[in-house]
Amino acid sequence: WRVVEALKRRWYRRIFARASAVVAWSEWAARSLADDYGVDRSKMLIAHPGASEAFFELSRPATNGAQPERPPRILFVGGDFERKGGDTLLRAFRPLADRAELMLVTEADVQEERGVRVLHGVRPGTQALLDAFADADLFCLPTRGDCTPVAIGEAMAAGLPIVTTSIASNPEVVGGDTGMLVAPENEGELHAALRTLVEDAELRRGMGAAARDRARERMHADRNAERILELLGALAAERVAT
Repeated sequence: WRVVEALKRRWYRRIFARASAVVAWSEWAARSLADDYGVDRSKMLIAHPGASEAFFELSRPATNGAQPERPPRILFVGGDFERKGGDTLLRAFRPLADRAELMLVTEADVQEERGVRVLHGVRPGTQALLDAFADADLFCLPTRGDCTPVAIGEAMAAGLPIVTTSIASNPEVVGGDTGMLVAPENEGELHAALRTLVEDAELRRGMGAAARDRARERMHADRNAERILELLGALAAERVAT
């Protein structure tokens, strides 16, 4: 496999060397492109796919989940249930089942249990997905391997505080005022983070507002698409000029 990986890296380096520009999802990915593949940083644009305007337009109650009619609701969205850490989330959530709800949006064969609701057949870009984000009070994705997944950008745009793992590019947008980072597969850390947010509506509200602001700055799909189009236009103009 080492030979195969070496050949792949050599092939990618040749492709990137021929590119006029490279778009990366994150600063973490940009560093890898520079360090591992020799891409000139001046050729890079960092633009996450982001979230559509519909997520930014979702209203959030002023109390962000302190409604007397139900406990705070945790949302998970992930097709690859185990890689996204859904199994770890289930174990971390169970001690909180008497004071919170967990909503799992996934195609995995997961059984409902006390406090846990499973939604199947929810497709990207649908009203059902928007409703899931609108009905949630915090978002949790304890992923084992990702580069700031689109679902995190959508959750931030929806004004939800984030709990995710401290891997890859996640720390660039999550942590501090926007949410909490935990070690991957660390059930204890995950439980503690969830418990803190479940018990503190004011903290959820503040982190959710900060997450939405961060998403507007870095993860707005329309604005990032415009930046990519501007880059393509500039490259086309240079090609015509030469």
